[in-house]
Amino acid sequence: MEKVKPALLQRHDVVVISPEAAKRLAQELLPQFTDGRRMMAQQFFQDPGSLPGVPGIVRREEKQSTDRIAVGFVPSGRYEGQRLRLGTFVRADEVLSVFHPEDILQMAIVPRNACMMLLRDLAIYSQEQKWELGVLGSAGLEIFTGQPYTDAESDLDLLLPGRSMEKIRQAMQIIGEMAAARSVPVDLEVRLSNGYGVKAAELLSSSRMILGKSRQDVALLQRQKVLALIG
Repeated sequence: MEKVKPALLQRHDVVVISPEAAKRLAQELLPQFTDGRRMMAQQFFQDPGSLPGVPGIVRREEKQSTDRIAVGFVPSGRYEGQRLRLGTFVRADEVLSVFHPEDILQMAIVPRNACMMLLRDLAIYSQEQKWELGVLGSAGLEIFTGQPYTDAESDLDLLLPGRSMEKIRQAMQIIGEMAAARSVPVDLEVRLSNGYGVKAAELLSSSRMILGKSRQDVALLQRQKVLALIG
């Protein structure tokens, strides 16, 4: 694969790093743990299963680099009821492949609980309506890795491109109805053309300022400017 250009990556993208990079990260990160989290992290970095490498999620970093990428890694299990989240950096040449949230939603979904059943139904509807919907968080990692990241209490994090207010309103209404039928909480983020993500619920409110999150920062955006980006 051609060397990844960090500037082209977006928050929430999944990057698969090489086994060599995973070994390096294990050596750097494992010493900070002296309990069961050490074993979780060790197994995560050493056993990617059927994947060619270890998946991580692009995260926010204020000081952008031309070569390194801020990434978060999350093993599928829990330690004392909490997810183990490992924030670190990888080099661009350590990345084997990149997948966007909408790419992941086109992969096979195993409907083993309410969250994944809802996601399966939304994936079909999104394709029919040409929403280009993407999936984030635990559900996205479950699809990508085949590991049981979600459970009966899991909610669903989704991403929608901000290209049409009409489409956003339609998606919010239909997703809300389908989520209520499955009793699954859903959080829908809208990605703007300037790289920021905003909550769909906040976008459709009457608030003058809207909280936006990008790879670089968190900022309050003027509602009128946000709407101008969407059209």
